[in-house]
Amino acid sequence: MDLSVRQDKSIRIEDGLYLVALGLALLVRLILLGRLMLTAHEAGYAWQAYQVSQGQPVGIANHPAYVLLTGLLFIVFGSGEVLARLLPVLVGSAVILFPYLLRDQLGRKAALIAAFGLALDPLLIAFSRQAGSPMMALGFLALGWFFWQRSHTLAAGIFWGLMLLSGPSLVFGILVMLISWGLFSFVGGYRISLTLEKDQLRPVGIGVLVCLAAFGTLFMLYPEGLSFMLQAVPDYFVNWFGGGGGAQGVPLAQALLAFPIYQPLALLFGLLVFFERRNFNQPQLVFLMCAFLAALLLMLANPGRQIWMTVWALIPLWLLAGTVLDRFVHTPAQEDRLWVWGETVFYLVLLAYWWFNLSKLTTNYGLFFQSGVNLLDFGSLDANTKVYAVRLLVTFLIPVLIVVMTFIVYRGWSQQASIQGVAWSVSIFLVFYLVTAGSGFTADLTQVASELWVEGPSSGYAAELMQAIEEASEQITGTQDQLDLVYQIDTPLVHWLLRNMPNASYQPVLNPNQLPSAILNQSFELNGSLSEFYSGQHHALQLERFWDGRPVPQDFDRWLVYRDSPLVKDWVVLWTRVDLFPLYNSTQAE
Repeated sequence: MDLSVRQDKSIRIEDGLYLVALGLALLVRLILLGRLMLTAHEAGYAWQAYQVSQGQPVGIANHPAYVLLTGLLFIVFGSGEVLARLLPVLVGSAVILFPYLLRDQLGRKAALIAAFGLALDPLLIAFSRQAGSPMMALGFLALGWFFWQRSHTLAAGIFWGLMLLSGPSLVFGILVMLISWGLFSFVGGYRISLTLEKDQLRPVGIGVLVCLAAFGTLFMLYPEGLSFMLQAVPDYFVNWFGGGGGAQGVPLAQALLAFPIYQPLALLFGLLVFFERRNFNQPQLVFLMCAFLAALLLMLANPGRQIWMTVWALIPLWLLAGTVLDRFVHTPAQEDRLWVWGETVFYLVLLAYWWFNLSKLTTNYGLFFQSGVNLLDFGSLDANTKVYAVRLLVTFLIPVLIVVMTFIVYRGWSQQASIQGVAWSVSIFLVFYLVTAGSGFTADLTQVASELWVEGPSSGYAAELMQAIEEASEQITGTQDQLDLVYQIDTPLVHWLLRNMPNASYQPVLNPNQLPSAILNQSFELNGSLSEFYSGQHHALQLERFWDGRPVPQDFDRWLVYRDSPLVKDWVVLWTRVDLFPLYNSTQAE
């Protein structure tokens, strides 16, 4: 009886910790959700959702789950940046369920470690905070699986129906699962048997059909939503077989660098599974290895590869890392505690100094090496170069020192203690790194634009542009949204920004006899006599990385520490009629 009570109590604590992980995942994804304006990529989806909320016809969309459901949110609550990203945040946080559902196969503690890793993973955070997120396919998959395990098959069918409406990310995920299955069966020699009873299959099928009929058509208001679901397939494969409609793929090296840059903890410990022979005798680990390799290879082989494709590799990678961390990151034995905690504290101090030294290293400028200078003659170098040389040497020596000291403890005292000490210190250090990298959305706009997870141009100073438009409207009309504005930029981003301006209209060619209160275009000069009546103000609407075709910027160390890199600005010009302002003087316009 006592044993049963103790076990029930431990299960309740475990479930509570999963709730903490889920709450943490939601917190880091919801905080400051509306701080950044939508990017051009996000606005493409959000503008379609806004058109749905207004009952307007929608062009070809490949993500009906996001477009139609977010359109429904806009109908009920109104449109905005927060609501445009809310659904991906809520659904994307459900990836915490994957380790929860596999805790019996992986081990309870390993699954918990993986759950908190998924909650804090920078790429999963970044993509969950994006409109039209690729995380929605993964989230709906996890939710459907969760209800399936609890025999709520109708609910499972509904969530899996939503998964079918989740765009090109689902197509990529299906291919990953098929390749994983093939590797697991034919290369690993294992067999997967899927058996569904009729009493299970029927409610699942009903749930899928109900979901497609209700949410796939928004209660028959948009029956073309079902065709949008099928549009995801050609939109994904267009990058494989060419065509102008596909997005330009990121460089191969950049796709690979995303792993060590954003999740070094998962990569370091997850890859260790591949180097232990005994792990290949555990089917659950073999399947996770196959899933990681399948996602990685499928992403790298795609000419139109994008960083978002990494999310399908991160789930198995974190699950693998959890199994390794479970073995080493635990309370050490009584006789080893002094050594383990001593190692941990000492290594943490070294690692903290290593990062501090690296950050200082990136601020050294004015280094000039004259021809014929002997770098080994330290005294002949100028003071700035000496400091740089010392910092560079320390950057290389600290990792070597940690390795040497670990080897000494390994050989001279305890093998287990040496590994535990370095595992604890590296894990704690990399968790702090994860938190720092995962909070990139709080940085300056120029730093956000330099992140690898930004697809296409990043949000620039659109907020300042809208503020200028609202101020002009208030001075001219007395309200912030009644300005008579003509815009000549036909992009979803501009349509989205001006959606609450009823008197704003798109006109590619301006009537020479028309003098609207304001004009928004990308011309630094107005044609003809219009320039006499208008004053222009420039705004950087978007920011985009300018790395000359390199996978990373030339000053990689500065980018790694500060996300400082070359950017180009996409300028727009807001022209306002000078005669409509109180301080206008007619002689100036003449």
